[in-house]
Amino acid sequence: MPINKNASYRYRLIDSCLSQKYKKWKYKDLLAHVSEKVAEEFDIEKGISKRQFDYDIQLMRKDAPQGFGAPIVRMNEEIYYEDPNFSILNQPLREDEKAQLYEALGVLSRFEGMPQFEWMEDIRTKLGLGLESLKAELVQFESNPYLEGREYLSLLFEHIRQKNTIEISYQSFRSESVESFPFSPYLLKEYNNRWFLFGHREGIDILYNVPLDRIKKITNSDYPYIENKTLDFSKYFEDVIGVSVMQGKAIEKVVLCVSAQHYPYIKTKPLHGSQKEIEVNQTTATISIEVIPNFELEKKIFAMGDDVEILKPAWFREKVKNRIEILWGKYL
Repeated sequence: MPINKNASYRYRLIDSCLSQKYKKWKYKDLLAHVSEKVAEEFDIEKGISKRQFDYDIQLMRKDAPQGFGAPIVRMNEEIYYEDPNFSILNQPLREDEKAQLYEALGVLSRFEGMPQFEWMEDIRTKLGLGLESLKAELVQFESNPYLEGREYLSLLFEHIRQKNTIEISYQSFRSESVESFPFSPYLLKEYNNRWFLFGHREGIDILYNVPLDRIKKITNSDYPYIENKTLDFSKYFEDVIGVSVMQGKAIEKVVLCVSAQHYPYIKTKPLHGSQKEIEVNQTTATISIEVIPNFELEKKIFAMGDDVEILKPAWFREKVKNRIEILWGKYL
């Protein structure tokens, strides 16, 4: 039975009143109470009409799949549950409700192991759904369950929420040794199936990011927490692709020439929110994006191979050209 938010609120409200074992409701009083609460909840001038209220009562009485099978009795101006222990909240899930919840859990299983989603296992247990039962999923998201560092997500989420300084033991791909430093965490961000932690590293003034797959250990730190009082993360990444924000670099207009065969992919999935179409003909499409060129943009361009050519700016074109020459040299 599809139920909108307003109707669901009314049914729960009526149920909570009729479930009160030590209070007898008169029909007119319950109507007035529900109408007043609906007006407050949904910020409307009038609550519900007597006709709507009667329809709700009638529907709640019906058996599944239309209603809840509620034993509502109206007698001598009083309205009550014939079974004082009844509540729609105590009713077992219907098969259609189980199916809908099953599908929802299949989608949410993408977030397995992430903070604030620990409740999923409890729901599965109560429904008798194990991990195996979710394999016949209807929707698949891109994910990497073997990604190193995922085990730190819940811990880092709590440290960010509680504004705790932590000690990070970290080893970059270019280093043979592990280094440790105090870190004030601000934000967890996912990009290209990798997780990054942003925050303040002791001794460095600019925002610092740490890939979770390079973290070796996280411990508590006695250093004071340095709060973020200047950066708005809802806007911080607006002018870049990915997670690398080049400090002190200006936004530039990057002009690309894309093959006609590949352009539909870029048109339907833009490289960046600023993407604009300059010219389209039978063989190519010329587009522009306004971003701060970075490593992630280079990777996207290389991934498209000979279907894309950088026209502007000249320095970025030259940089990519040099990398192509190095690549070409490896195949000679």
